[in-house]
Amino acid sequence: MGFSGGGSNITKPHTHDSTIVQDGGSLAPNVTQFGLTAGSILYSDGSNIQELGVGSASDTLTVNGAATAPEWAAAGGSVYELVGTTTALVTAPNGYNGIHLAFSAIDMTTVTELVAVVAAERGTNSLGFLWNGQTSGYGYGGHVTNYAGSGTDFGNASGSLFEIGHWASGTYQNFTVHFVLNQNDNKTYCYGVGGGSGGSAYAGGGNSNVDTEIDSISFVESGMNMPAGDHRLTVYKVSR
Repeated sequence: MGFSGGGSNITKPHTHDSTIVQDGGSLAPNVTQFGLTAGSILYSDGSNIQELGVGSASDTLTVNGAATAPEWAAAGGSVYELVGTTTALVTAPNGYNGIHLAFSAIDMTTVTELVAVVAAERGTNSLGFLWNGQTSGYGYGGHVTNYAGSGTDFGNASGSLFEIGHWASGTYQNFTVHFVLNQNDNKTYCYGVGGGSGGSAYAGGGNSNVDTEIDSISFVESGMNMPAGDHRLTVYKVSR
Protein backbone atom coordinates (compact mmCIF):
# COMPACT_ATOMS: atom_id res chain seq x y z
CA MET A 1 0.00 0.00 0.00
CA GLY A 2 1.37 3.39 -0.94
CA PHE A 3 1.50 6.28 1.50
CA SER A 4 2.63 9.87 1.42
CA GLY A 5 5.20 11.56 3.59
CA GLY A 6 2.64 13.99 5.04
CA GLY A 7 2.09 17.61 4.14
CA SER A 8 3.49 18.56 0.76
CA ASN A 9 6.49 16.25 1.00
CA ILE A 10 6.82 12.93 -0.72
CA THR A 11 8.20 9.74 0.74
CA LYS A 12 11.79 9.24 -0.39
CA PRO A 13 12.98 5.88 -1.69
CA HIS A 14 13.86 3.69 1.28
CA THR A 15 14.01 0.10 2.49
CA HIS A 16 12.51 -1.62 5.50
CA ASP A 17 14.43 -4.06 7.63
CA SER A 18 13.10 -7.53 6.89
CA THR A 19 13.12 -8.41 10.58
CA ILE A 20 10.36 -5.91 11.43
CA VAL A 21 7.14 -7.82 11.98
CA GLN A 22 4.31 -7.01 9.60
CA ASP A 23 1.81 -6.12 12.30
CA GLY A 24 3.93 -3.16 13.46
CA GLY A 25 5.56 -4.83 16.44
CA SER A 26 8.07 -3.25 18.80
CA LEU A 27 11.24 -1.66 17.52
CA ALA A 28 13.73 -4.28 18.60
CA PRO A 29 17.48 -3.75 19.07
CA ASN A 30 19.48 -3.73 15.83
CA VAL A 31 16.34 -3.01 13.79
CA THR A 32 15.66 0.73 13.95
CA GLN A 33 18.49 2.71 12.37
CA PHE A 34 19.55 6.35 12.76
CA GLY A 35 22.58 8.25 11.59
CA LEU A 36 24.04 8.35 15.11
CA THR A 37 27.53 8.02 16.53
CA ALA A 38 28.37 5.07 18.78
CA GLY A 39 27.25 5.54 22.37
CA SER A 40 25.09 8.61 21.76
CA ILE A 41 21.59 8.96 23.19
CA LEU A 42 18.44 10.68 21.96
CA TYR A 43 16.29 13.17 23.84
CA SER A 44 13.51 15.63 23.07
CA ASP A 45 13.97 19.39 23.17
CA GLY A 46 10.20 19.77 23.29
CA SER A 47 9.84 20.00 19.53
CA ASN A 48 12.35 17.70 17.91
CA ILE A 49 14.54 14.71 18.65
CA GLN A 50 18.12 15.69 19.47
CA GLU A 51 21.30 13.63 19.78
CA LEU A 52 23.67 13.81 22.75
CA GLY A 53 27.05 12.36 21.84
CA VAL A 54 28.79 9.96 24.19
CA GLY A 55 30.75 11.57 27.02
CA SER A 56 34.25 10.86 28.26
CA ALA A 57 35.23 7.85 30.36
CA SER A 58 33.79 8.05 33.92
CA ASP A 59 31.50 10.98 33.05
CA THR A 60 28.03 10.96 34.59
CA LEU A 61 24.77 11.96 32.95
CA THR A 62 23.26 15.05 34.53
CA VAL A 63 20.88 17.91 33.70
CA ASN A 64 22.10 21.24 32.34
CA GLY A 65 21.90 24.48 34.30
CA ALA A 66 18.71 25.56 32.54
CA ALA A 67 17.07 22.22 33.39
CA THR A 68 16.10 21.75 29.73
CA ALA A 69 18.35 18.96 28.50
CA PRO A 70 20.69 16.18 29.63
CA GLU A 71 24.44 16.64 29.48
CA TRP A 72 27.61 14.82 30.47
CA ALA A 73 29.73 16.03 33.39
CA ALA A 74 32.88 14.83 35.10
CA ALA A 75 32.23 12.73 38.19
CA GLY A 76 32.59 14.64 41.44
CA GLY A 77 35.73 14.16 43.51
CA SER A 78 36.20 13.13 47.14
CA VAL A 79 33.88 10.16 46.82
CA TYR A 80 34.15 7.20 49.17
CA GLU A 81 34.72 4.02 47.17
CA LEU A 82 34.65 0.61 48.83
CA VAL A 83 37.99 -1.18 48.63
CA GLY A 84 36.89 -4.27 50.55
CA THR A 85 35.54 -5.69 53.77
CA THR A 86 36.20 -8.82 55.79
CA THR A 87 34.96 -10.51 58.95
CA ALA A 88 37.32 -13.49 58.95
CA LEU A 89 39.65 -13.93 61.92
CA VAL A 90 42.91 -15.20 60.41
CA THR A 91 46.61 -15.32 61.02
CA ALA A 92 47.82 -12.12 59.39
CA PRO A 93 51.11 -12.20 57.42
CA ASN A 94 53.15 -11.26 60.50
CA GLY A 95 51.85 -14.09 62.68
CA TYR A 96 49.37 -11.94 64.60
CA ASN A 97 45.80 -13.17 64.96
CA GLY A 98 43.47 -10.58 63.52
CA ILE A 99 41.45 -9.49 60.52
CA HIS A 100 43.43 -9.05 57.33
CA LEU A 101 42.33 -7.42 54.08
CA ALA A 102 44.50 -7.71 50.97
CA PHE A 103 43.63 -5.76 47.82
CA SER A 104 45.12 -4.55 44.54
CA ALA A 105 47.89 -2.08 45.30
CA ILE A 106 46.65 1.50 45.65
CA ASP A 107 48.99 4.30 44.60
CA MET A 108 48.64 6.72 47.49
CA THR A 109 49.76 9.62 45.28
CA THR A 110 46.49 9.29 43.34
CA VAL A 111 44.03 9.28 46.26
CA THR A 112 43.30 11.65 49.12
CA GLU A 113 43.31 8.93 51.76
CA LEU A 114 42.31 5.42 52.76
CA VAL A 115 39.82 5.07 55.60
CA ALA A 116 39.56 1.93 57.72
CA VAL A 117 36.51 1.29 59.91
CA VAL A 118 36.76 -1.47 62.50
CA ALA A 119 34.56 -3.21 65.05
CA ALA A 120 36.46 -5.75 67.14
CA GLU A 121 36.92 -7.51 70.46
CA ARG A 122 40.30 -7.75 72.13
CA GLY A 123 41.74 -10.24 74.56
CA THR A 124 44.15 -8.73 77.11
CA ASN A 125 46.45 -6.62 74.91
CA SER A 126 46.40 -3.52 72.76
CA LEU A 127 44.80 -3.37 69.32
CA GLY A 128 46.42 -1.81 66.30
CA PHE A 129 46.94 -1.68 62.55
CA LEU A 130 49.57 -2.97 60.16
CA TRP A 131 49.80 -2.16 56.48
CA ASN A 132 51.72 -3.90 53.69
CA GLY A 133 52.51 -6.67 56.19
CA GLN A 134 55.13 -4.45 57.82
CA THR A 135 56.00 -5.44 61.39
CA SER A 136 58.37 -2.64 62.45
CA GLY A 137 58.95 1.08 62.21
CA TYR A 138 55.56 2.33 63.38
CA GLY A 139 55.81 5.58 65.33
CA TYR A 140 52.68 6.56 67.23
CA GLY A 141 51.25 8.36 70.22
CA GLY A 142 47.79 8.39 71.70
CA HIS A 143 45.54 8.88 74.67
CA VAL A 144 42.82 6.68 76.13
CA THR A 145 40.26 7.50 78.79
CA ASN A 146 37.16 5.85 80.26
CA TYR A 147 33.93 6.71 82.04
CA ALA A 148 35.78 7.05 85.33
CA GLY A 149 37.69 9.95 83.79
CA SER A 150 41.10 8.38 84.26
CA GLY A 151 43.40 8.75 81.27
CA THR A 152 46.47 6.96 79.97
CA ASP A 153 48.98 8.20 77.41
CA PHE A 154 50.75 5.65 75.25
CA GLY A 155 53.29 5.76 72.46
CA ASN A 156 56.27 4.20 70.74
CA ALA A 157 59.04 5.60 68.54
CA SER A 158 59.36 2.40 66.53
CA GLY A 159 56.68 -0.18 67.30
CA SER A 160 55.73 -3.46 65.68
CA LEU A 161 52.21 -2.15 64.95
CA PHE A 162 50.35 1.15 64.86
CA GLU A 163 48.64 1.00 68.25
CA ILE A 164 45.26 2.74 68.49
CA GLY A 165 43.22 0.76 71.05
CA HIS A 166 44.98 0.46 74.38
CA TRP A 167 44.74 -2.50 76.74
CA ALA A 168 43.95 -0.18 79.67
CA SER A 169 40.28 0.15 78.77
CA GLY A 170 37.51 -1.38 76.70
CA THR A 171 37.05 -5.01 75.65
CA TYR A 172 34.81 -4.13 72.67
CA GLN A 173 36.22 -1.37 70.53
CA ASN A 174 35.34 0.52 67.33
CA PHE A 175 37.75 2.69 65.33
CA THR A 176 37.94 4.92 62.30
CA VAL A 177 41.49 5.48 61.09
CA HIS A 178 42.70 7.61 58.16
CA PHE A 179 45.81 6.73 56.11
CA VAL A 180 47.34 9.68 54.23
CA LEU A 181 50.57 9.85 52.24
CA ASN A 182 52.62 12.97 52.94
CA GLN A 183 54.60 13.47 49.74
CA ASN A 184 57.02 15.83 51.46
CA ASP A 185 58.72 12.83 53.06
CA ASN A 186 56.82 9.92 51.44
CA LYS A 187 55.63 8.54 54.76
CA THR A 188 52.15 7.24 55.44
CA TYR A 189 50.67 9.20 58.32
CA CYS A 190 47.68 7.93 60.28
CA TYR A 191 45.28 9.44 62.71
CA GLY A 192 42.18 7.99 64.26
CA VAL A 193 39.58 7.95 66.96
CA GLY A 194 37.67 5.19 68.64
CA GLY A 195 35.33 4.23 71.40
CA GLY A 196 34.41 1.11 73.25
CA SER A 197 32.95 -0.58 76.26
CA GLY A 198 33.58 0.88 79.69
CA GLY A 199 33.17 4.37 78.26
CA SER A 200 36.57 4.09 76.62
CA ALA A 201 37.60 6.74 74.11
CA TYR A 202 40.77 6.90 72.02
CA ALA A 203 42.64 9.40 69.89
CA GLY A 204 46.01 8.91 68.30
CA GLY A 205 48.27 9.37 65.33
CA GLY A 206 51.62 8.47 63.89
CA ASN A 207 53.48 7.36 60.79
CA SER A 208 55.25 4.50 59.09
CA ASN A 209 58.03 4.33 56.50
CA VAL A 210 56.24 2.50 53.71
CA ASP A 211 56.26 2.73 49.94
CA THR A 212 53.82 5.01 48.19
CA GLU A 213 51.57 2.00 47.55
CA ILE A 214 49.41 0.12 50.05
CA ASP A 215 48.17 -3.38 49.21
CA SER A 216 46.92 -4.68 52.56
CA ILE A 217 45.66 -3.50 55.92
CA SER A 218 45.48 -5.71 59.01
CA PHE A 219 43.85 -5.07 62.37
CA VAL A 220 45.47 -7.18 65.07
CA GLU A 221 46.04 -7.63 68.78
CA SER A 222 49.59 -7.05 69.96
CA GLY A 223 49.66 -10.27 71.97
CA MET A 224 48.69 -12.27 68.86
CA ASN A 225 45.60 -13.62 70.63
CA MET A 226 42.56 -11.71 69.35
CA PRO A 227 39.60 -13.83 70.48
CA ALA A 228 37.03 -15.28 68.13
CA GLY A 229 34.10 -12.95 67.63
CA ASP A 230 32.10 -10.90 65.16
CA HIS A 231 34.98 -8.71 63.98
CA ARG A 232 34.77 -6.51 60.89
CA LEU A 233 37.31 -4.47 58.92
CA THR A 234 36.13 -2.27 56.03
CA VAL A 235 38.42 -0.09 53.92
CA TYR A 236 37.43 2.81 51.65
CA LYS A 237 39.47 5.03 49.38
CA VAL A 238 38.70 8.70 48.82
CA SER A 239 39.43 10.11 45.38
CA ARG A 240 41.19 13.39 44.84
